[in-house]
Amino acid sequence: MANAVTTAASAGTAYTRVNLRGLGWNELLAHGPPALWSLVALTRDGATEPVIARVRDAINARATWTLAERADHLALLWFVAEAEGVPGKLMRAVVTKERLMESELYREIVAEGEARGKAQGEAEGKAAAVLAVLGARGIAVSATLRERILRCAEVATLNVWIRRAAVASTAAVVRAKAPAAGGSTRQAQKT
Repeated sequence: MANAVTTAASAGTAYTRVNLRGLGWNELLAHGPPALWSLVALTRDGATEPVIARVRDAINARATWTLAERADHLALLWFVAEAEGVPGKLMRAVVTKERLMESELYREIVAEGEARGKAQGEAEGKAAAVLAVLGARGIAVSATLRERILRCAEVATLNVWIRRAAVASTAAVVRAKAPAAGGSTRQAQKT
């Protein structure tokens, strides 16, 4: 551990630098600060099932941490281990989803992912609506324009395009830039 840990001072603040890649997992667990245990997969030999299970047990046994703090450390253990190539199937065997859901960190990440997925789904639905309206009206759409419509992630723009598609005689009106928030669709059609 001595070669992997250095202590220094900068601007009056002392700190310890730990080279996790230079440590064995057992050195980290025995001598490293508990706050770093969840990073065990970054040690030279820590990205294995038995090690992950051992560190999980050490985190769960850490009585000075609250249940929520332990859950956050388990979530971080999961994320780092997965980033280091530990298979998700193995991680699910070591740390349950229910235990992860106790982590505020995990819940925040899941909520952000759900929000992004919902927004992406809404945009995809609106893009499909633009194409459906144009198709129902018998208006041809080039492959380039179809791709542009399908790539658009701005719901406000897609809403404008849906309204334009309902009254357009060609698909060209979809190409025009949508007005800024609060702008008039009629003004945008003239440009």
